[in-house]
Amino acid sequence: SSLVQLRATVWTGYARDTRPTTDIDTAPVLPQYGAMKVKRIVTKVVAFDVSKARQFYVDVLGLEIAKDLGWIATFRSSGTMVPQLSVATEGGSGTPVPDISIEVDDLDEALRRVRTAETPP
Repeated sequence: SSLVQLRATVWTGYARDTRPTTDIDTAPVLPQYGAMKVKRIVTKVVAFDVSKARQFYVDVLGLEIAKDLGWIATFRSSGTMVPQLSVATEGGSGTPVPDISIEVDDLDEALRRVRTAETPP
């Protein structure tokens, strides 16, 4: 319906939404609000030198640059991820809550890359 298309247009921020309406039709429906999907969750990390952050996230972790305006750089993975948000009172075993968690498929390789990187994280 045109209402579904209007909702999809407003939520995506695009003037014209080309996604099939089934995307929004299968979104979770809360009786008091209607259908909506969270498409992504973005974490912003303070950096005093974006170029050093770029070296770490691209050269060490292998992420791609999605956007780089000099004062802000956005990195992404080529894989598909499900939006996830954790809220915690502690990091586990009484430790502080971490600002960011990064999951990799090979911890030994990740540690090797971090140890040999010219720019420490």
